[in-house]
Amino acid sequence: MTRVGAYAAALACVVALVSGCGGEDRSAVRPRSPGQPLPGAFSGSGPGTLLAAEALYYLPPELRAGTSLAARITYASTSGVNDSHTSVTGTVFVPLGAPPRGGWRIVALGHPVTGIDPGCAPSDSPTLLGAVPDVLALVAAGYMVVMTD
Repeated sequence: MTRVGAYAAALACVVALVSGCGGEDRSAVRPRSPGQPLPGAFSGSGPGTLLAAEALYYLPPELRAGTSLAARITYASTSGVNDSHTSVTGTVFVPLGAPPRGGWRIVALGHPVTGIDPGCAPSDSPTLLGAVPDVLALVAAGYMVVMTD
């Protein structure tokens, strides 16, 4: 591949990331409005501290029926650019029933690249930008699932 071809390919990738949200039909994405606030331990400090939690209300029926809790969380993190503290969002899904002895096993589920626009967050999408089948399978297998935006 020529140098010009390589630059063109790189530019096309950047344009795709900036202009889209992982190929999902954005008409299916509802404007976010706050869900019901959930209780939590909000007294920590520093990265990992839970800042807010709210119920996810716009999920497909099979995901709502297959979980005892589906929540969008906001928590403190550290910027990878300059080590400053920042807040980030993600989702948490808890299986039905009582937790096993020792608590739920946890899977941190990564999602494909979805774009850099704030509206490209999986927690803003009723389909979690296509991750619902993966979340359902893991929850059915007895895992608590967390997924960052």
